[in-house]
Amino acid sequence: MKKIILTGLLLLSFTALLAADNTEFRATWVITWNIYNGHQPVETLKARIRKILDDHQKANMNAVLWQVRQGGTAYYNSSFEPWGPYLDNQDPGFDPLAFAIEEAHSRGMELHAWFNAFNVSSSTPDAAVYKHPEWVCRNSSGQSMSSDRCFSPGLAAVRDYTVAVAMELVRNYDIDGLHLDYVRWNEYSGAASLHKESDRPRLDGMISQEEIELLNANMASRFLYDVDHPYNAGVPAGFSAWEEWWRWSVTEFVRTLHDSVQAARPWVRLSAAALGNYNWGGWQGYGSVFQDAALWFNQGYVDQLTPMHYHWTTGAGFYGMLTGSSTSWGTYIQEGIAAGRLFSVGPGSSYLSEAKIMGNHAAIVDYCRLVPWVDGFQFFSYGTWESNQFFGEAGATFFPNKSKIRAAKYLSDALPSSPALVVNRVDSLTYEITITPPAGQTAPGRMALYRIEQGDPRPDLDPILQICWSGSPVTFIDRFDGLQNHAGSFFYYATAFDRFWNESLPSPLAEAGPVPSFAPQVVATTPAPGETVAVNHDLTVVFSKAMDSTSVAAALAFDPAVLINRMRWSEGYTLLSLEPAEPLRFGTTYTLTISEAAADVNGKALDGDADGIPGGIFKIQFATDARDISAPELLAFYPTVDDLLPVEGVINLLFDERIAPASITDSTFLLTRAGEPVQAMWAHVPAGSRSVLSIQPAKPLEVSTAFHLVVKPAITDTAGNPLAAAIAIPILTRPERTLKEVTIDKFFGATAWWDPSRSGSTVGTIAAKTLIEMDRTVWLPNSYGSQKYSAALRYQWDTGVADHLCRYVLEPASTPGAVFFDTTYTLQIHVFGDGSGTLLRLALDEVVAKNTLPEVTQWVKVDWYGWRLVEWKLSDPGVVGTWLATNNQLDGSKLSIDSIQLMKTADSAVSGAIFVDNLVVVTRTSVPTTVEMPAETLPARLALEQNYPNPFNPVTTIAFDLPAAAQIRLAVYDLLGREVAVLADGLQPAGRHRIAVDARSWGSGTYLYRLTRDGQALTRKMLLIK
Repeated sequence: MKKIILTGLLLLSFTALLAADNTEFRATWVITWNIYNGHQPVETLKARIRKILDDHQKANMNAVLWQVRQGGTAYYNSSFEPWGPYLDNQDPGFDPLAFAIEEAHSRGMELHAWFNAFNVSSSTPDAAVYKHPEWVCRNSSGQSMSSDRCFSPGLAAVRDYTVAVAMELVRNYDIDGLHLDYVRWNEYSGAASLHKESDRPRLDGMISQEEIELLNANMASRFLYDVDHPYNAGVPAGFSAWEEWWRWSVTEFVRTLHDSVQAARPWVRLSAAALGNYNWGGWQGYGSVFQDAALWFNQGYVDQLTPMHYHWTTGAGFYGMLTGSSTSWGTYIQEGIAAGRLFSVGPGSSYLSEAKIMGNHAAIVDYCRLVPWVDGFQFFSYGTWESNQFFGEAGATFFPNKSKIRAAKYLSDALPSSPALVVNRVDSLTYEITITPPAGQTAPGRMALYRIEQGDPRPDLDPILQICWSGSPVTFIDRFDGLQNHAGSFFYYATAFDRFWNESLPSPLAEAGPVPSFAPQVVATTPAPGETVAVNHDLTVVFSKAMDSTSVAAALAFDPAVLINRMRWSEGYTLLSLEPAEPLRFGTTYTLTISEAAADVNGKALDGDADGIPGGIFKIQFATDARDISAPELLAFYPTVDDLLPVEGVINLLFDERIAPASITDSTFLLTRAGEPVQAMWAHVPAGSRSVLSIQPAKPLEVSTAFHLVVKPAITDTAGNPLAAAIAIPILTRPERTLKEVTIDKFFGATAWWDPSRSGSTVGTIAAKTLIEMDRTVWLPNSYGSQKYSAALRYQWDTGVADHLCRYVLEPASTPGAVFFDTTYTLQIHVFGDGSGTLLRLALDEVVAKNTLPEVTQWVKVDWYGWRLVEWKLSDPGVVGTWLATNNQLDGSKLSIDSIQLMKTADSAVSGAIFVDNLVVVTRTSVPTTVEMPAETLPARLALEQNYPNPFNPVTTIAFDLPAAAQIRLAVYDLLGREVAVLADGLQPAGRHRIAVDARSWGSGTYLYRLTRDGQALTRKMLLIK
């Protein structure tokens, strides 16, 4: 009997299970060189395999695409082909594929054998290309490929051989899927091989624009013919064009292989790695390499379509690629979708990593989930996720729950029998749950364990606690820590799956409990007891479990009294952050007291004296410095090195204490472009015990252009302490500029807007403290004269109620209310954030729409201080949120503003004010983000410029010129020659390039940065002074 310990899964199950649906395919591609590194000890290789699979479990993934055939060599026991070069062409002493399958199944995961079909480029002796050189593709002159060799799909002998190799794999190994890669004609030309790599073979789907142009210019010399079908013999009989025959030959292979797999092991899903563009674009499956993946999917020649969507890097881009026009997959695959086959999306994580936008994964996943026929994701590749340490982050964010895979009911829809489940109490916090496979089951299979708090079992929605693989009883040990929010019993049930992922009916519920939930305690504070701190020091309290915020607010007190401007909860109501309205007093001893009136979410009183019994007062003392001797510090700035500034945007600097207003003048800062000053305006706003300095150009900036902001150390705090050093911030603007702007409200007054108490939708507010009014303390910096004000959305939430929504309605009869627009516009509003974490959105009325109720934008979390330009592109379906009984579509012929809305979250402040200005709609145009110059102004030579500023602390910008597209590498070294950072590595287009450098983690000193291209190297020095 297997025994699995589930300690620590309680937090996962109750605080991180966010997705409503628990069915989703999730995998990465695992390349041979991610697994193997030459001939190593057996246990070293086994440990590496286990580590790879454990990483996938951290991200709650349920499958791997495991490379087993590459370049005509094998990474399993094959009677056809030799061992691959990443195992030094030797038997590793065990069967690595059989071991990987066993380990994947023991984790409840699928293993899909990743099989390169027609690329046979390996130089390994005894590889197929040496045995059958006559099978290699030829060009129109009859010349055979001499490098990057590929077999011809047009030869029946090749198709038969490749099917035989694949079927040996299917019959001999208990794989869950066979994943075809390079299942297409090659992209090489006799005029010039488009790409060669001496150390590692080329990966499918990876090609540059330069290579595409070379391919299209040399169609006549491409290797698209073979010994039996030479170019001079004409189009093969029965076909009207070469293109038709090329596509048929690949399709015939896929069809034959699918029939063979179904006859042998029908549960093994055949999938195909199709190019990301089906039949559109310069590099496409249908027209470039004659791969008709949509046909395969619609006709049932593959069970799962897994395109390589490496051309897209944003959520909206993925959504558009999947749905809508003739350049989207959804247009061509509806027949296969209707039949129930699986379609999963293939983000290119390696490209996102190179562009330093790994954070885009979350939006990509969210947008793809809006498409009802998307069944999941396969990310390229494992190595990228590992090097970015991304598995844990994914498991905590966009994959917080375990998931199963949608059943292939078109292959089989018979439900398996249910397993049996028994719960045994070990002690009040520990339970043994034993699942016994269904009676009569003779082979190992998957079973799922679910845990719920109450209600009827819903296997389609309930959180999955664990998925296991076993043919005998399995026992799980579920250990609670007594800090769970649920006070009472838990209920378990189990289901069984067949190999098609058909799920049985649930087993009968079994109860565990009631499980005790202990009294909360304070586990940490900032400041710590007895500590002496600055007057602007953070004030935080950490509790052992989720607290009732209202009771804590009433139980908390300072002596001497401290007026708290904001109380902000985070980490699931366990971390309380207190923001005083004013700095604390100098040279003062404070006592913080939390009485036993504070309680957790279940009403259990605080164990203030930590004696294990509810009740008792918590009390600490701390002191403040006698005087302010610390220089003000920059806590945050916008835009960061990862952000692009809108051309009409605002630069914000948040300081950790109050800045003396008199120390800020027009000469305090300098904004420049290429060393030339840029006129800019500024505004200073105190924010509790902190200060915000906002800087805005007097007119919109140039698109896709680098700027530098330097703030001089003349700025001082209220005690006269100056900045320790100048602040230098590199800024790069967005590639969009405004073509047309339509004003809705410039907020010269607030009379057109209702106070929230007038709206019946407003709930959970203190009416007297929740209103909209004009404010003369906060304004956009480039406002002039008497226009220096904004509209303040003041709010105070009633923490005694569960629901919170604040609706500032725009009077329909007002001038702003009569401004109409459509979805060709982008909606914009400048928002001065209070750092509260409050959610903000706009509601839109539709004219002649399918719904009469307002639609809403997605929520924006106001977690920043200072001005931000917030915008929603109305043509993007992903910007539409959910409210009332609407259809979540902007399908009206005209739109107008209904309201601005705020909502409280578990982590947001109880009260505050968010300021808004310049509510407009605009149309925009884009230019390339990389500064690609017109042909007549392209750089004449390779150049590497001096970084600016230099010396710097801690950010600077490095610029370089490329006269033509090239593979480049830009790296930073210390004076001992050790590599400190790689700033760029890969193909870059011609033009001028600028890269921001963030050196906050480096030590002070001199560094070298080197640009290399085609053996040529340029080097410069830069000086970091901290």
